[in-house]
Amino acid sequence: MWPTAISRLRRLAGLACLWCGASSAQQSTPFSIYPRPLPGDFISELITERTWQITPFASPLGDDSEVERLALVDPANLYTELAPLSVTGVDATWRSAWSLLGLQGFHMSLLQTQTSFRWDLGLTRARPGVEMPLLHSFPELGKPWVAANIVKAGIDRDLFTQAQLLAGPGNALLAANLAVAAQLLREKLAAARASGETYSGLWSGPLEHMMAARRAFALTDVETSYLMRLLENELSSRREVPPSAYGYRQVPTAVRVARAAAAYQSKTYKAPFPCANDGVVVTAVAAASLADATRPFCFADMIDRRVLAWYGAALRDDLAEKREDPDTMASAAAPLIKAVDRLHPAWLGAFVGDAPDASLDTEVVSATTTRELVWQGRVRAATLDALEELAADRLCRGSAL
Repeated sequence: MWPTAISRLRRLAGLACLWCGASSAQQSTPFSIYPRPLPGDFISELITERTWQITPFASPLGDDSEVERLALVDPANLYTELAPLSVTGVDATWRSAWSLLGLQGFHMSLLQTQTSFRWDLGLTRARPGVEMPLLHSFPELGKPWVAANIVKAGIDRDLFTQAQLLAGPGNALLAANLAVAAQLLREKLAAARASGETYSGLWSGPLEHMMAARRAFALTDVETSYLMRLLENELSSRREVPPSAYGYRQVPTAVRVARAAAAYQSKTYKAPFPCANDGVVVTAVAAASLADATRPFCFADMIDRRVLAWYGAALRDDLAEKREDPDTMASAAAPLIKAVDRLHPAWLGAFVGDAPDASLDTEVVSATTTRELVWQGRVRAATLDALEELAADRLCRGSAL
């Protein structure tokens, strides 16, 4: 039985759709006109609408390869342009989800729902001055396209710097996990204070110790494990969160880690650089495929999905190399290495290898989001069972990136 409030909203949404047609006069627009997604969880509303009205024999977000084909000019190109935003093909469920957001106070045009859809599925880039603001407060990073990755990851500069210090030299990929975990803790503590909670169940000690540290590996094993479990919990779910420290809608947690890793990596680049100052790829310098390990990547001009695929492969190789080195595993870095190696989001189940790279695929996002919706009483449990089977099939096929 649907909750009364939701049923009432759906009836109102049906009336609201009577005026949806006026927006369809705008057929398309270049993506750069709508680079910033507005507040409101459009994907959750869309999944709710489609699972409520359609039997889930397929992903309610559509076939993943088809979604990429519609969003990207050339999905095979590592630095593909994004296709123009368009309302062509928007169906009744899409319009209904849009109307529901409006009734909840989240107002956006139909074209802007496309921006939100692409943003949450990792189909946008991080070019300074386009998707990300052009900041001048990171002079120590040298290039604006390095800072753009930090901004998209939503990490405060002090935490970005401290995480690299604590992770120690040669551990930038591990530092990305530490930076995002610490940022998550900072965000949760701030939210608890803002709501007046006297007991939030959060432990502020690791963050305080981290910010006071002046040497590598200063965190205790317990503090490190606490931060990684906090990160794992966020990787396991899909919940709407407050805007980032830079005022932007947060990208999925896995993307935050990948973008942080990209910032650490690109911070080390020397001329000739793979990106121009505006974040656009310099094709004569940059790697043209994820398999190219001899040239640098222009991460700012890559969509989040490709950055995540790069990060996943790089981390697996890095962890494998460290595990096979007895000296490394006996060093002060070992606790952090082991804690990151144990990260295993709940939606992965028994899957290993490159399965985490699929976290932004439509089948996986649909199942992860629907789990939250079932807990909220908005979607039937039987629907979740069907979508989890689709996600498992996707993971069995392996990553397509």
